[in-house]
Amino acid sequence: MNNKQKVLFDKEETEKVSYDFSLDSIISVEAPIGTDPDVLWEQAFNQLYDRVMQRDLDFRFEEIFDKETGAYDKDWEGYSRWVNIE
Repeated sequence: MNNKQKVLFDKEETEKVSYDFSLDSIISVEAPIGTDPDVLWEQAFNQLYDRVMQRDLDFRFEEIFDKETGAYDKDWEGYSRWVNIE
């Protein structure tokens, strides 16, 4: 691919990508053996809320997503929007 085949999309329109993170913290709810997990969501939510308020969460970067191109990439430092025009 030569330089004439490359184009950078309009910077104002495309200068942002989404950074995807996963929550890497475990919320544990104690309940009797055989309890349906679906009935424990409120307790789990309350524990999550408490951890958020205490800023006691671990996040892990997963990847970036570029909604303009539909691309996912783990290389957030080297990501580029150069495309080949045929």
